[in-house]
Amino acid sequence: MKTQGTCADATHLLDEIRERLELARSGEVRTFEADLQKRLIAQVLSELHSGRMDSFGFERLIRTVLLGLGAREVRIVSRHQDKGADLLATFPVAGVFPVVVAIQAKHWQPEPPVSPEVVEQLVRGIEAEQANFGMVITSGSISEESKDAAERYFEEKGARIELVDGEQFAKLVVEYGLRTS
Repeated sequence: MKTQGTCADATHLLDEIRERLELARSGEVRTFEADLQKRLIAQVLSELHSGRMDSFGFERLIRTVLLGLGAREVRIVSRHQDKGADLLATFPVAGVFPVVVAIQAKHWQPEPPVSPEVVEQLVRGIEAEQANFGMVITSGSISEESKDAAERYFEEKGARIELVDGEQFAKLVVEYGLRTS
């Protein structure tokens, strides 16, 4: 490389230049914010899997995230009253219509994935609590069979069940997990 009549060696930058060219070709945008968010999500997921939090703490974290997402009220259902929903969240629609979401919380490692039996538990909870929708939130992964079970319930009853895996939940924690108002 020549700069104003002098020579400079930039071979130490070749790997970085190649990486930037590859990113530009792929269309992936890398910014400080995106890189930081990606690292924070990975760290939250690692913490969820570390064993430092029990299932009660996981339910409290879900409650905080749901409040950050705009729930008016989130109630953790006591174990002896649990009919298939671990939490019940009420979200206002248009400021006046309450929508109740039943949540099944599974604080698991990535394997084994959440099974269709968990979706069936949630279905019982949706119906027992007369909820409008349902969510399975896990720190782990979700099986294809569970996705099929949620889709069948939607086709049969018209009520959607959203399945949130560990990575998706970690992203929600990063974006909403520390706010309760």
